[in-house]
Amino acid sequence: MCLKTRDDFTNDKESFLRHHQLFSILIKEIYDLLILHQAHYLTGTQIFEKLTPFLKARLSFVIKKEPQTHPLFKDELEIISYIADLLVDKISKIHQVNHQYVYLH
Repeated sequence: MCLKTRDDFTNDKESFLRHHQLFSILIKEIYDLLILHQAHYLTGTQIFEKLTPFLKARLSFVIKKEPQTHPLFKDELEIISYIADLLVDKISKIHQVNHQYVYLH
């Protein structure tokens, strides 16, 4: 049995989202939402609720209809958290505190 490293697992998540044309869209929308609500902490649920209706529907469809989703993401909020955590890692003005995200200028 082959054990995957954390990087392999992370790359699988990114590849999965890219395959469904969600990765770039989610990065942009979540980044824009955090800037729009700067200095206000947003939970993953609040971020999901503020996404465009198309993107929410697309996320729900992918979660429910793709059999390979479950080992990677159990629900839409896990996808939101994954993307928000990537933004926290890459952009110094975005922070995470107690599972809430904020853009601080």
